[in-house]
Order: sequence, then structure tokens, then C-alpha cells
Amino acid sequence: MSADEDQQEPRPRARSRELLPALGLVLLLVGLRMLLACSGAHTFERGEEFVRAAAATAVLGDLDLPWVDLFYHHYEGGGFVHALLTAGAMQLFGPSLLAHKVVAIGLEVLLLLAGLLLVREAFGRRAQLPFGLLLILAPVAFQKLALLNLGIHYQALLFQFLLAWAGLRLLRGDRSKALLCGLIGGFGLFYNYQLAPLIGLIGLGLLLGRSLDLMGWGKLVVGFLVGALPLLLVWASVGDSVLNIHGQELGEGAKSAATVGSVLRALGEHLGPRGWLQLLLFAALPFAIWSRVPAARRGAYRGLVTYLVLFTLVIPFTGFLSDGFHDFFGAMRYAPLYGFALVLSAGSIALLLEAGGGAAKLGLTACAALLLAGISSTAAALEEGQAPSFGAGYERIATLGGRDLADYFAKVAGRLDLSDRERVELLSSTTGVPRHELLPAVAEAVYRHSKRPFWELVKELREVDPGGWHDYLPGFGIWASRGQGGQLVNCIRRIKRNVEIAAEAGFVEDQRRVRRLMQEGLGRVGIGSFPTEANLRDELDQMAAGNLPMPVYLGFGQRCLRAYLVAPARLDDLLEGRPTKVQEWVRAGFEEAESRRRVD
Repeated sequence: MSADEDQQEPRPRARSRELLPALGLVLLLVGLRMLLACSGAHTFERGEEFVRAAAATAVLGDLDLPWVDLFYHHYEGGGFVHALLTAGAMQLFGPSLLAHKVVAIGLEVLLLLAGLLLVREAFGRRAQLPFGLLLILAPVAFQKLALLNLGIHYQALLFQFLLAWAGLRLLRGDRSKALLCGLIGGFGLFYNYQLAPLIGLIGLGLLLGRSLDLMGWGKLVVGFLVGALPLLLVWASVGDSVLNIHGQELGEGAKSAATVGSVLRALGEHLGPRGWLQLLLFAALPFAIWSRVPAARRGAYRGLVTYLVLFTLVIPFTGFLSDGFHDFFGAMRYAPLYGFALVLSAGSIALLLEAGGGAAKLGLTACAALLLAGISSTAAALEEGQAPSFGAGYERIATLGGRDLADYFAKVAGRLDLSDRERVELLSSTTGVPRHELLPAVAEAVYRHSKRPFWELVKELREVDPGGWHDYLPGFGIWASRGQGGQLVNCIRRIKRNVEIAAEAGFVEDQRRVRRLMQEGLGRVGIGSFPTEANLRDELDQMAAGNLPMPVYLGFGQRCLRAYLVAPARLDDLLEGRPTKVQEWVRAGFEEAESRRRVD
């Protein structure tokens, strides 16, 4: 089929023949992703994923703030979009883990469809099936990233694919797509700043190719401004804060950029040999057939390769490059490279198949190797999942909550020009959240780094909530650990000393009760590290060596739930060989946290 024929609008019967394979790919994607989510593999419980549900809770819970202050990060438009989507999912599924997975899988379905549009435009219909299958059977690290409800790098591929598709149409003379291209580019930039290089590349191509007349440019610019309106409104409200990314201005950070070698080593740890095989083939195929691309496909092919190279060259100079991996999540920042390498690989396979002969055999071999690696690694991930069964895993994600109010409240409260007391009163007014969940989160958010005397904080809480101020105390875990070098024994001493001072000042009557609640809070946060199984074992060892009081173990049991949300039976492995009393207190905390996380 020629390129011209491929661009013709299909007849109704032909269109239905195209829709059936696309529907099949969608069903396969949804089925496999749900199986992975229910397998007990680590496809949930990221801090920022739970923040999306917290932001959704703030939206639904009548938190009295301007809409722009409900953002977790002002620069993270996609995060706020996902908070709104999560709010909708929570109306159907409650604040559950399932709500996150529904949003994430829904976004990936759109990403799949956008990718099918792009590869069809660039390489013809033959490229669509390889693209769809390779996306579905991607390296497992990226399959897991797809299941995280974040609205950042991976999901931003949706807008990159759509923008590349619309940009190609414009560059090929379809001026009817000018307004749409502008809208996608503007809103995509609000969603995630990583669209900027692609916007610049398409704009440069349009200028050099003189593909648009004055009317076309007008539509493009108007579309962009309309699409970027949310970003412009945020900028007008908060100023340069919209460019402040993790404490540095956009474009800073090149001096501390990680070396390429350390990034590759970190990636290698979490991708495994099958993942590396897939990524190497994704990267090699486009360049292997560079000189064999037909003239009709050359512009699109080389434009996409140019973008891939451009993005690779840009990231070390923006502070974007990072080797800070502790699991698959570290691959998130490299999702654009993976996504466009996958597009080009699918196109390469399609072009090799079109060429026939030995080239077609090479294309089939490469496609088979990629798919076999994907099937094998997906099967291994499903087998390693910790849930007793897929049905049990589904029941867990459907009935257990998935939000982190403390982390979200800390970010929001830190931007407010209010006193601590005003912050406590404001955040405590959030509706629709049980006190046992809300009030410790408020205390943790407002007081986590406070340098004021503890007795003064107690005095403030007693004034805010005279009859229920004790309910805030389990949120003092991070406060107790501040400045103690991760040594839990020192944290216990700090709690004891400060409670005694508060009692002497007349603000604590029952010292034992206050200490127990704060010790429980310390167990909830541990030494502050992500609750992987290895970190939990280290904390248990430290607690045993320090002969810590049992309420710390109660809080630790609540912390363990974060690691074993879908696979509670794995707690047995963690506690094996521990003293009976320790096991009892940890299990009691686990069961208490599990009961409290239940979604009605």
C-alpha cells in the first residue's frame, strides 16, 4: 500500500475492520493490567499516587482554599488533572486502591489509542498491531509505571503521541489540524513540561517547511493559548512558583546531573535481562534501518528519531537525569525515551515487513524476540505477585483505601501564609474523613518540622479541640524523629523528655497515655524510609536492639500494611523468629490499620 493510499479515509467496512483489532488490543491491555494490579506485585502504594486521592478528598471535602492551592505541586498540572479524575473514580469506588487503578488503566487505554493514531500516520496501518502488542507487553518496569495514578512522565506520553500525530498532519499539509495541534500542545504543556522539546521541534519544522499560511498560524497560536489557559491562570496566581521544581528553577540542576553510566547501572538493576533485551531492540531498530526507509516515510521517521535524540541530549542539562532508583519507579523519568523508541520500533518492524524477503524475516524475528521477552517477563511478574489469588487481590484493592493526607496537607499548608493554629483549624475542617485518619495527618503536616516547644504545641491543640486533642498525637512521629539521626532509641527519649516538660507546665495530665500515642506515631513512620520489606526488617532489628516499648510495635504494624496491602500473608515471613509478644503487637497494629482502611 502506498503512503497516499494509506492516508485516504477508510470506507465504513474498512473502518470497522480497523476498529476490531483496536478493540482487541484495548481488551488485552485492560485484562493484563488488571491481572498485574491484582497479582500482589508492587503496582501501587507510591507516595504521590496516594497524594492524588488526598487532593481528590480535599476537592470533595470542601477544603476552603482557592483551586490553585489544591495542587500538590503548582508545576504539576497533570497531577491536579488526575486528582480530579480520582475524585470522580472515588465517587464510584470510594477512596480505594481500585479507584487509582481505574484511572491509571483508563489513561493507558487513551495512550494506546493515541499511539495507534501516531504510528498509522507515520508508518501506515501495518505498524499498529506491533505497536499495540509491544506496548501491552512492555518491559515490566513500564507496565508497573502505567498502573500508577500519577499524571506525570508516563501518562504525559498520551499528549506527546497526540501532539506528534497532529504535528505530522500539519507538516504534511493538513491545515485543518492547526487549531487541534495548538490545543493539544497548550494543554499538554500544562499537564507536563516535558512536552516543551516536542512543541519546539514541531514549531521549527513548520517554520522551515513553510507548512502554514497566516491563517493557519493564527489558529495554531489561538489553540495553544486556549489549551495553555490553565497553566497561564496558575502562573498569574502563584508567579514563578509554577517553575519551581523540587526546590530549583526550571533549567537548573545540570551541575548535579548523574552520569550516564550510573543511570544505566541503576536501570539495569530493576529492568532485568528481558527488559534490557526489549529496550536495546527498541533503541537499535530505528537506527538499523535508517538508510532503508522509503521516501514517503522518511520525513516522519527522521523527525521522530530527531526528537528522540533531542530529548536524550536535553535531559542531562535540566537536572532531569537521575540515578536515584530504589525500585522500578526510577525508570519514570525515562518514559518519553521508551515511548518514542517503541513507536519507532513498531514503525521499523512494519517497514521491514513491507520490504519483503530477508528484510521481512528480520522484522518478524525482531518482533518475535520483543514479544517473547515481554510475555516471559510479564508471566514472571504475575507469578511473583504476593496475593494468594487474583480474586483475593481484587477484593483487597477494591476494599482498602489508598490516600496519604499527611504528605498532601504538608505541601498545601507549607504554602499558606497562616499561623500553625490557623493551618490546623483549616485542615481539620476537611469533611468526609474519619477523625482517626484526619487529625493525625493534620498534626504531622503542620508540626513535622516545628521548632516550637512541645508543651506549646499541646497548648495550641487543647485550645483548638479541648475534648479531642489526644487524637492528634499519633501524628507526631516525624516530629519525634527530627534531628535524631534515624535512631529510634533517641526518638523515644525525646518523646519522654518533652512529655515530662509539658506535664510540668500543666498541659498534660496523663503522661502515659500521651507517650503511648506518640510512640505509636513513631512506629508508623519508622526511620522515614520507604516501607520495603528490607527496610522493615532493618527497623525491626533496630527496635529489638533498643528494647523499645510495645506501642512502637503497634504503630510499626500499621506501617507494615503499606508494604503488604495486597498480600497480608507476607507479614508472616517478616515476623518469623521474632518474640511472641512482638508478633502480637505488630499483628494488632496491622489488623487495626487494615480495619481503618476499609472502604465502606
